[in-house]
Amino acid sequence: MTAWLLMAAALAGQSPEQARWTWTLYGADGGDRVVLANEIPDTPSLRATLECDPGSGAVLVSVFDREGADAGYVSIRSGQASTASQGELAEDGGATRLTASMRMEHPVFAAFLETRALALHQGENRWTVRVGARHGALLNDFAAACGG
Repeated sequence: MTAWLLMAAALAGQSPEQARWTWTLYGADGGDRVVLANEIPDTPSLRATLECDPGSGAVLVSVFDREGADAGYVSIRSGQASTASQGELAEDGGATRLTASMRMEHPVFAAFLETRALALHQGENRWTVRVGARHGALLNDFAAACGG
């Protein structure tokens, strides 16, 4: 299995660690909370999460282990659309987690569904959340489960 993973990573032009990162959807089948996580499965390693209560129309976007983050305002952008949110910091399993919120009916979320890229800006700092084409269906399923 390891040899296959190394070969697949080499063919894709990625390091073995990059090849292990994936998007996983949790709770879309009726859970209390819906989470779309950019993670290395079966480890505590997270880059980003999108979370909501089913049907709420509100999304929490979190990025992990981000130097320079603080609890100040965060600009959230996708395509030409942007919004602002109060950023919150927390320690989560030894990693710093920056979380911001947005409404799904806001144009920035619609742009995110189209571009599959979301940028969080805070001062000179920028963190990008990208959902690759092969995980686009998971993003659509997340939006369907969260929509209010």
